[in-house]
Amino acid sequence: MEQQTQLSIGQVVYTNLYNLGKGVIVNIHGKQKPESIQNIHDIMVIGGNAEFDIVFFNGGKTQRLPESILHGIQWQIENDRVDKETIEALIQKADAFEKTKIAEEEQKQLEFNQGVELQRHNEKYTHLTQRGSKSNSEIKLVGKNIRVDLKKHFPKTKFSVRMRHYTSYTISWTDGPTVDNVNSILLKYKTGHFNAYEDYHYNENTPFNVIYGGVDYVFTDRNYSDEKIEMAIQFLINKHGEFYHFDISLMTVENFHHGKLWNVGVDQARGNNGMQGEIHRVLSETTY
Repeated sequence: MEQQTQLSIGQVVYTNLYNLGKGVIVNIHGKQKPESIQNIHDIMVIGGNAEFDIVFFNGGKTQRLPESILHGIQWQIENDRVDKETIEALIQKADAFEKTKIAEEEQKQLEFNQGVELQRHNEKYTHLTQRGSKSNSEIKLVGKNIRVDLKKHFPKTKFSVRMRHYTSYTISWTDGPTVDNVNSILLKYKTGHFNAYEDYHYNENTPFNVIYGGVDYVFTDRNYSDEKIEMAIQFLINKHGEFYHFDISLMTVENFHHGKLWNVGVDQARGNNGMQGEIHRVLSETTY
């Protein structure tokens, strides 16, 4: 193992964490023990004793970083050093950056709180139940509000609203409105998000969720009656039948249910899913 050396104020370091980049050690807490640092198979680093305050050239800073982490695999000790004047300038920049960030967060919180009050008195949602009732947990309140919301916007359609694992709801129905139309109502209840760039899941409430509840995920499952499937089949035959180079008698509700139309009419279909896909497309785009 390479022998670690004592670090001092002004030493330049680098990390790719959180887009911080290059920084400078500006303060050291405690006595350094670099000889005690051990790298365990490039998975983790243990040992050390001191803690380091670091300011970064981009205005960020980190305080009391453990010695073992600074000598770890996600940090690099550069050969460069900076003078006292540069250190003072970086500290001033970091302090100004922090004050600006705090002010922005306070303004954001103020606007969020104002949004909460607007939702509390929003006449658009007078049909929904607000949080605060001891008889309703948030997860149950979300289900209750979803049912009421769907009934208000789609009164002719019967929906099944079922809770899954206390983190999501599945809404299913037959015929009726399209998935896009239903999702336009449900989207405001969803609080779960996934950051694909940094590969993590997180929750984020909106002012609406604070008042009317929210849930990680809301899934939809639209089914179709035989009557509507037959209507979609007849629509395709009437519109394009003369251009189909196959026996259109194959286009039946039964064959559709059994998935026998994927390879039928592939040349005439918009995609590679044959008439099975074409029927699905017509059904999914149509409100019944």
